[in-house]
Amino acid sequence: MKSEAIFFAPFMFSGILSEETLQKVAFPNNNMLEQTLNAQLQLDQYGTGVHSIACVFIALPPPDNGIHDETLIYRRREKEVFAQVKIPYDLVASYDADQVLQLMATTYLQALERLDELRIPNFDSVRLAQDVQRLFETQGWLARETA
Repeated sequence: MKSEAIFFAPFMFSGILSEETLQKVAFPNNNMLEQTLNAQLQLDQYGTGVHSIACVFIALPPPDNGIHDETLIYRRREKEVFAQVKIPYDLVASYDADQVLQLMATTYLQALERLDELRIPNFDSVRLAQDVQRLFETQGWLARETA
């Protein structure tokens, strides 16, 4: 029996969100991240070990934010990575959409930088994280640190 892929695009984003965070995370930011990554990067350039990466952002108020854990897993048979990451609800609630996008981009990049922990065969996760960082910097999506 052949294993079927669960995900449909190489880079996909979703969210577990409250009514207050839905408009800042899902629209337009999830879509912007997904469209940009899928247009600019191809996972097969980093090896044959990963066909898709899905990320779910969690932005829920307490106590709901404790229900969902962060996770980073690799499904070897499907060659899929699944990341579930939390972004601080209080920041999402107080930030505008552009600031939330920067928060999401930074959080996603941090998850990609942890991919080497999964020891994915035939996949250069370090180079992927570097390329995503450069792309996000070019887009202005990474917050600049102040001295």
